[in-house]
Amino acid sequence: MKNLEDCAYFKTIAINNQQQKVLLVGELKDSDAVIQLNSLDTIDYGRLLNIIDDNSHLQLPLWKLLTLSTLSNGMNALEYFHQLVKIVNKNKIQKFKNNNEKYDFIMKGLKNV
Repeated sequence: MKNLEDCAYFKTIAINNQQQKVLLVGELKDSDAVIQLNSLDTIDYGRLLNIIDDNSHLQLPLWKLLTLSTLSNGMNALEYFHQLVKIVNKNKIQKFKNNNEKYDFIMKGLKNV
């Protein structure tokens, strides 16, 4: 796989009435947890590409794949990438007070799906 647009997690969705290229991290009850491709720098793009490419045979949701992956710096991939995750509900990005609140919301929603 040469780019993230070729992977199974790639989607184009409307965010604030603009079409955005995203990776679907997980589907929550009434919203989607996504990473916008335009928010990734070259290093993070490559990290995600390697994680997805190296584990494509597992056919797991992306959030689960990230929980099972460790970055070269020793950090868990989900812990690292959750800072880039946006929750999209009805074409709008949901706002959170901080990353911990967002992380808790995502993990609670993913466990219940």
